[in-house]
Amino acid sequence: MSEATIPAAPLKQSIHSVANVFVLVGQNVLLYQHIETYLKLLLPHMARTDGETSSDAFLEIKSLLESKSTMGPLVEQLKQSIQSSHPEEFASYVEAVVTNRNELTHGFLRLPFARLDNAAACESAVQYLTSKHQFAFPLFQSLRLLLATFVELLDDPAQLLSTEDVPNFA
Repeated sequence: MSEATIPAAPLKQSIHSVANVFVLVGQNVLLYQHIETYLKLLLPHMARTDGETSSDAFLEIKSLLESKSTMGPLVEQLKQSIQSSHPEEFASYVEAVVTNRNELTHGFLRLPFARLDNAAACESAVQYLTSKHQFAFPLFQSLRLLLATFVELLDDPAQLLSTEDVPNFA
């Protein structure tokens, strides 16, 4: 009777190539986590297009930050809070960011290159991860800027109440 062995997965790629993929996976996960956190901080302060507002935004922030609420439900709230000249395009974009995040988080190992067992697989993974990062980065930047501007306005309540810079469309 022969002894059963579990063959070690052949690592035909250099450790550097595989490590580079791992770095990009981590970079994307952190990007998506930042987007989720920014949404949790901003959404309670944003008026919804249906006119609903939070009665206690700071309590809602605490609740959201402690919750397991992920990007999908948060993006649905965001879509209700944004007025856009192109609402379908905006909705499509943020939904694609959520789809990309979910694919990375829940389905990366099912992708054809996920074994990372040859140079082509590693290169495909790098291209995939880079494209997903570049796609989500504008949302990250926009939310970061919106949050920074909001915090700046909170530091200067007079500026928050000022209407000098608000265009009059009447």
